[in-house]
Amino acid sequence: MRAEKARAAVAGAFAAILLAASGCGDREQPRIAPGRIVRADGRPERSLLALVPPQARAGEIFQRQPDGRAALAVLGTGLTPGDVIHFAGRALPTAAANSRLLTAAIPPELLARAGDVEVTVSNPNDPSQRALHATFRILAAAP
Repeated sequence: MRAEKARAAVAGAFAAILLAASGCGDREQPRIAPGRIVRADGRPERSLLALVPPQARAGEIFQRQPDGRAALAVLGTGLTPGDVIHFAGRALPTAAANSRLLTAAIPPELLARAGDVEVTVSNPNDPSQRALHATFRILAAAP
């Protein structure tokens, strides 16, 4: 129960961030086009649309979690509860809010050095699911 509340809180926080980032304030609501792309096997097409945030400074803990880790959101389509986010090749405990949002907590040591980091979403329980790839940029630490 406690873990479910924590996942819901993280998902809610990311939804608020996305609304703010999209420029939608109290006056207007974001518009989402109806419909979805479906593969021949009936499953929605998988895609990775965005990382939230897409970058951070070296050593910066963004969306700080109670355990001190940073929270990363992966937005996409066709995501499943069995999907796992890999950050710099390391599998992270992943929570699936729905078929469009995954979240994972990143340990501070993976954010220590500047450079591009590969982020992969894959489902180890279903190898027929196409792996998704994106790049998270770690900028040099602020002087």
